[in-house]
Amino acid sequence: MDGVMVETVPRQGSYDIVASTVMPESDLQTPTVFACELHIPEAQYSVSKSVVYYPGKGHRPLHITFHILL
Repeated sequence: MDGVMVETVPRQGSYDIVASTVMPESDLQTPTVFACELHIPEAQYSVSKSVVYYPGKGHRPLHITFHILL
């Protein structure tokens, strides 16, 4: 997806990784599936999470957070 900013923050032997973008709610279909995938090839590890979002009237900000614990 274009326009996604990714930030990696080290935290006591682990990492917080945040990916974010802004898009108008009017651009979303009903429903919209947001998915997050994490791949660590060196560890042969992959995990994914998803959430289904149903747009409303388009007047409120949307914040979706995925927590993937390693």
